[in-house]
Amino acid sequence: MKLAIIVGSIRKQSYNKKLAERIADRLPAGSDVEWVDPNVPLMSEDLEPDQVPVEVRRAAEQVEASDAVLFVSPEYNRSFSGIIKNVIDWLGRESTGRSLRGKPAAIAGATTGPIGTAVMQSQLRPVLAHVGVDVVPSPAVLVTVPDRMNENGELSEQTTAQVDALIAALMQRAINRTKP
Repeated sequence: MKLAIIVGSIRKQSYNKKLAERIADRLPAGSDVEWVDPNVPLMSEDLEPDQVPVEVRRAAEQVEASDAVLFVSPEYNRSFSGIIKNVIDWLGRESTGRSLRGKPAAIAGATTGPIGTAVMQSQLRPVLAHVGVDVVPSPAVLVTVPDRMNENGELSEQTTAQVDALIAALMQRAINRTKP
């Protein structure tokens, strides 16, 4: 499986980047990961269709070439990050080939807050559905730091089991999508 990973944080010591790296580490042997750079220019219809930034075109190509997408976002003000929203806004557009449409996807997130990223995930699902993403309904990977992942990104046994279940569900969704 080729998995595109989009992390909604550009913080140097991002817990979400660490979580995404641990998820990538747990993928089956032979899997490929495309790290999509989320730090793209702000979406602007003034740039469409002829001036779509090269960073956005590259992200669209990475997603298009992948079997599935993983969105890993912090929870800011009870929602997902603006970085994730900007990437979705670009990749859901005709000018980028609507590269997210029909893609199997999963959501995960890490935060220091008491409820993990439960609200973020509930807010992100309908946005992804609107642009045609096939989001795996469960299991949820709601990581609280330091309870379920330490500062170094090491996962608890419970989180590792949830990550493995999420990967299995996402892989099955991707396999089902490719069946004739």
